[in-house]
Amino acid sequence: LPHQKRKRFTAEFNLKPEQVEILVQDKYGANFFEEAVSELREPESGRRDPGIILLFNYFTTDLWGLMAKENMRIHDLKITPADFSELIRLIVTKEINSRAAKDILLKMFQTGGDPDEIRKSEDLTQVSNEDILRRQAEKTILENPAAVKDYRKGKANALQFLMGKVMAELKGRANPQTLRRIFENLLK
Repeated sequence: LPHQKRKRFTAEFNLKPEQVEILVQDKYGANFFEEAVSELREPESGRRDPGIILLFNYFTTDLWGLMAKENMRIHDLKITPADFSELIRLIVTKEINSRAAKDILLKMFQTGGDPDEIRKSEDLTQVSNEDILRRQAEKTILENPAAVKDYRKGKANALQFLMGKVMAELKGRANPQTLRRIFENLLK
């Protein structure tokens, strides 16, 4: 019942009351969410995974947005709760970034499919290797002296421009936190 779900979602998942209210409005959606969350739990400990809030956000914005666009209901989805949970795990473990996650989710929505298989077949694995990112950043710095000069004058958007160049070169797969740190160190 909704009042039981409210108590359980608040206690077990640490959701805010307004988040819980969104979920209990749709019985099937709440069940999907709960099944997906159960896939994130550590089997031995029963503790919740830190990805629950991320799962909630992707569920209520990205997935619901796709469903609304196609006038679809939760029970019509080709995505299983287990596969949706796996998508969130790929984000939490930084195997993919948020851009890749949205691309994978769209493909999952259209075809079903395992998110890890889509990640591999579409070459959407996040690039976190510092040597690769440093080489790309150094190349970008050499090719864009005006942006470097602007950054050193205090224009923060110049850093975004430089990062965007590397992101384009790596087809959006660069780890943005690592890339930012590398640029900041190189531009000191």
